[in-house]
Amino acid sequence: MRERRLEAWRRYEELPGPTGQEEEWRRTDLSLLRMDDALPYAASPLHGQPPSDWPRSLRSLASEQSGLAGSLMQHESETVLDILEDELASKGVVWCSLDRAVREHPDLVQRYLLSQEVPGPHEKFVALHAALLSGGAFLYVPAMWTWRFPCARR
Repeated sequence: MRERRLEAWRRYEELPGPTGQEEEWRRTDLSLLRMDDALPYAASPLHGQPPSDWPRSLRSLASEQSGLAGSLMQHESETVLDILEDELASKGVVWCSLDRAVREHPDLVQRYLLSQEVPGPHEKFVALHAALLSGGAFLYVPAMWTWRFPCARR
């Protein structure tokens, strides 16, 4: 993933931006985009802490897990809680943070994530998205298996 992100940043810097003459961009003022102020990653002070130590508002979200086959909670750029029923995991279902999926299922992540180019006037910003991607959820359901279970990402 690191190599893909670095390559995406290089492409972002090399590609020309929209001129403002394209229909999709003619009402957008890109001079307001300040990349110097961008925060590509924000560590969570809750990472590694038990939910009992979290602020009350987040503790209440974490306690709303009943009836869900899977749950994932992200705070800032990090996942602080991820749960998947053992029965689903044993059938090959993967539901976890994107960071964990990169570590534990690199073949699946590389096959699907950021695997298709998007040409045209959006290409520069697709590259920016790929370069700054952090956090997020990853769901993989094996072929010939239908997903019919509730899950939540918060």
